[in-house]
Amino acid sequence: MERVLSKLQEFIIKHIQPNHLMEQEVLPASLEHWHSLWSNEREIIRKDFTDHLTVNNDHNVALLTGLITLADLVCVYLTRNGKIWQRSHDAKRIKLFYQGISRDLQTFIELLSGFDPMAFHLAPFLIIELPSAKQTLKFKYQQLEKHLTNFNIDHPLSTMLIKTIKGYIRRPSLTRREHEYLTQLMIAVLALSITDIPTLKKTLFHYNFNPPEFFTYWIHEWDQLLDEEPGLYEQMELLIMEQDRLSNLRVRHQAGLLLSDESLNVELGRYLQEKRQMVMDLINLRRARLQENELVKLARRIKINMSVAQLGLFIRLQLEKGILLKDNVGKLFNFYATHFYTPQTDSISPQSLQKKSTEIEYATAQKLKSLLISMINWLNENFN
Repeated sequence: MERVLSKLQEFIIKHIQPNHLMEQEVLPASLEHWHSLWSNEREIIRKDFTDHLTVNNDHNVALLTGLITLADLVCVYLTRNGKIWQRSHDAKRIKLFYQGISRDLQTFIELLSGFDPMAFHLAPFLIIELPSAKQTLKFKYQQLEKHLTNFNIDHPLSTMLIKTIKGYIRRPSLTRREHEYLTQLMIAVLALSITDIPTLKKTLFHYNFNPPEFFTYWIHEWDQLLDEEPGLYEQMELLIMEQDRLSNLRVRHQAGLLLSDESLNVELGRYLQEKRQMVMDLINLRRARLQENELVKLARRIKINMSVAQLGLFIRLQLEKGILLKDNVGKLFNFYATHFYTPQTDSISPQSLQKKSTEIEYATAQKLKSLLISMINWLNENFN
């Protein structure tokens, strides 16, 4: 079928293009020849239609779009070549010939549309239908613009919505599906009695409004919220809450503005999941780094079988007896706190260690005394 369309396109563009025909006198025999050529092509197309109609929607859309393109081309020949028609005395006969081709192409389009209505829905409007279709959109668009203005909705989201719809109205082609979707969307927004940004955002989500700009809008909002939460655990909590909020929203129109295998909520959900995974990776990385730092610190310190209070008193005892000099007491306690740790305390505070060296409890003194006596006994046993 594609080969036939290609051959048909060559016939319409190269052989019966108005400028080409006007360069020569179109004798009755010549026109009869073109009629005969067209009749042959028409029958080939009709037979191909009968033999190759398929349930493949993509194939039918491509075929239908090709036929519409050719029908539009013939329409342009008939309506946009005024000066050419004025200078040819054969204009009337050639126009009748074009009109016959146009009718045949319309017949093929209707045949395929009846066989596959969905393909017809996805194919573009004919060029002669487009002005009327765009006019209905313009009317709704003007109402929408006024509606948003009346509610003082001046926001990037409303601006993006208006810009997107205006862009479709200005496009050189438009499908019936796009026309229907935009019309329903505008009717839904116009029906909102209270229009604010959250309500507008939710409505667009319900209608699976899926241009890249709307997806980016959601992402930008989430990124702003994350920037306000410097802590990774707070960011994780925020993402979990947003994921739960998203799961409670429902897409009521699976077919979005853009044809896509996935709906907007699936794409947004995937983004949140990927973001959560990234935050979790950062948490695990930092946790591993902290653990590694702790291990390094422990490797550089010596474990002492005393409590912090007993160690403080032991240092005080050495200071009082001149074993340790009192030149810089604070630095001395900082050294011990940095290089020693106890079974109960991995990280000793220098200030706490120094404080406990002066605020001595009786039990602490008795325990240290017992340790010192055991040390003297060991010396007596081994060096007496």
